[in-house]
Amino acid sequence: MNFNFVALQNLNLAKANQVQNTLAGSPLSFWMDMNHMAHGGGGPSTCTVHAVGGLNPATIYNPAGTGWDLTIDLARWFFRTYNVGYQVGLFCHEVSAHFMTDDNILQAGGFHRGNTAVVHAPGNSEQGIIGAGGNITDQITTVVNNPGAAAQPDHIFASSNAYARFLEYRNSMHNFGVAMAGAGVAFAAADYRSLVDCWLMDVASIVVTADTRYLGAGPLANAVAAAYNAYRLHLQATFPLPVAGVAVAPPIDAAIHATPVKTAGQVRMDYLRMLAGIIWRYVW
Repeated sequence: MNFNFVALQNLNLAKANQVQNTLAGSPLSFWMDMNHMAHGGGGPSTCTVHAVGGLNPATIYNPAGTGWDLTIDLARWFFRTYNVGYQVGLFCHEVSAHFMTDDNILQAGGFHRGNTAVVHAPGNSEQGIIGAGGNITDQITTVVNNPGAAAQPDHIFASSNAYARFLEYRNSMHNFGVAMAGAGVAFAAADYRSLVDCWLMDVASIVVTADTRYLGAGPLANAVAAAYNAYRLHLQATFPLPVAGVAVAPPIDAAIHATPVKTAGQVRMDYLRMLAGIIWRYVW
């Protein structure tokens, strides 16, 4: 897969190259090229990233409507505010909670079906989810949500354990962490922890607020923290550390087990940090 990260390189060359090298070694690159060739493509697909204004952190789409090329519009405020681990986490969300998973998942329990095609304009893959009516229960937090009532039903499935979209998203986060270690550039331990934190805050804030995220900054901060900590334990059980003295834990696994419990106050600080980043975008 070819990558065009010029827009991000103009903002921060080192950070952009770290993210680009990670994506090149990630499941996304292999999956895109295999699908591109399977559908008659004559060479590798291309991922182009634009640095854009606006509040939405990122949007993923196919601008031409054909083939397997990919465009990601990434908000400048997000790229400037967060370290490379959060950048990888955001890209992981776009490709794993949304479009790559659309093509991979099977219909589950009559609730949702994969889109099997990249959306052809800026938008989200919930447009391709059908039969999303009825309540579903996340088996980790026991929170009940109705995907059909959410603005983005795929977000609800991506945050609900035992559903294919959740499992794809969780496993992709881990695979992206493995790709970071093999990217040929140095990552700090904090970058791996940021990737884990990005995923945990994403699924926790979705499941608790039914994807009305701003509620997590106020009355639901305690519930978001509780969900975060429950998902944290789930990750640690899913990706255990090797026996001491037998093998060295991969950096992503070490980060999962080094992730501390999060308090409601820290959840609110996460929201304030995001708000500060959004405000600064009007200055930069």
